[in-house]
Amino acid sequence: MSALPGTARWRSAVCQAQMLLETVRTEMEDYHAERSDAWQESERGEAFADRLQALDDLLGELEEFGMG
Repeated sequence: MSALPGTARWRSAVCQAQMLLETVRTEMEDYHAERSDAWQESERGEAFADRLQALDDLLGELEEFGMG
């Protein structure tokens, strides 16, 4: 029987995932801010903002998960 990873290993993996997602969020926020108002208000810009919001929601869920 193989050994299962312990809570410390899982916590570390979730923390690493959270750090990567925070990096993605920062880059996406910067990208969005650099676009014109017209782009931000376009269908493409609004879809991008929706994805950014989904990423924020996911990061919030990881905080609530209690391992991040």
